[in-house]
Amino acid sequence: MVGVSSLTLKITFNSSFRIGSGRSGNMLDDVLDRDRLLPGSSLKGVMREAARGLFPMLDEATDHRLVSEVFGTTRNPSPWHWDDAEFTANPKIRPQSRIALDARRRTQPGALFVVETAHTPHATATIWQQDQIVAGQLQAHLALLNLAARLVEGLGADRRRGLGWVTISTDRHECDKDIAILFPQTGGPAS
Repeated sequence: MVGVSSLTLKITFNSSFRIGSGRSGNMLDDVLDRDRLLPGSSLKGVMREAARGLFPMLDEATDHRLVSEVFGTTRNPSPWHWDDAEFTANPKIRPQSRIALDARRRTQPGALFVVETAHTPHATATIWQQDQIVAGQLQAHLALLNLAARLVEGLGADRRRGLGWVTISTDRHECDKDIAILFPQTGGPAS
């Protein structure tokens, strides 16, 4: 670990969640990776998307400079590392079925999917500095990470269908100060 800067995420699950493994098994269409139920890469992805809500992409392929600095690009990796989530209680793994509907809102033939979901009340994850950060940018990075984490409302698959609803808080409590760091002229993101 290069730096000592870190941010601890406290995740409260408001519903079951599912990060699919892409593998089938035990008569299920998609099973969970029991060793990595909530990988750090999944947290990073939903946080990047939330950060884009604060700093929209410049075009279809280009993130805002600060989003690129914090979350990385194909040419410049992120100076931050996202640990996999650690659960406060063993998650309960359950099968869940879903169907696909056709244009007339009828069940499509052969479109019954049975997948695994996980349910647990809480988890934590740590984001820690693994590389150098441009001089004077550490507080802006931490501010963006904090606000992006707090903006995440869902993670994993089917979050638009009731799975993966979460509330995330962090060990950085000064949201007003973080908004002022990121938006010194206006006190908030442009609408």
